[in-house]
Amino acid sequence: MRHRTALLCLCLVLAGCSSSAPAPGTTTATDAPCSTTVEYEQRPVPELPSNATRETALSFAESHAEALAWNDSIQSAEFGLSVTSDAAVVNRTPDGFIIHVTGGVTYQGCTDGDVWVADGGLGANYFVNETTAVRLNQPRNTTDDPCEHGGEVVA
Repeated sequence: MRHRTALLCLCLVLAGCSSSAPAPGTTTATDAPCSTTVEYEQRPVPELPSNATRETALSFAESHAEALAWNDSIQSAEFGLSVTSDAAVVNRTPDGFIIHVTGGVTYQGCTDGDVWVADGGLGANYFVNETTAVRLNQPRNTTDDPCEHGGEVVA
């Protein structure tokens, strides 16, 4: 994951580089401040699955984590925003599934005509079944049960 994020940052930094000079009368990215701003919309959080299987619990946890990360980041992103995640079931309990979600957030902005890129991570454990979902943000261990470690009920 870190390699993809580092590669993305490097690509973004190098995106404006060119070895040829612009034609006379044209402007380059350095001639004008970066003024493009995108209005990002909130993403809805998913509904709790009515039948919690391994696949539906994974899908719920990953989609929920991505929606929260996106919604938390849209105020900081001026013209570039990306959220990635990966989820894995780490435990099947008699009552549901414990799922560990990891990922990252990358957003771009502009200060005084200079483009900047910021990265952040996301990590959470979810307990999911047909009646409830509990989220533990930034768990100490991938197997920590959110119901037993102070998680927040999210659905």
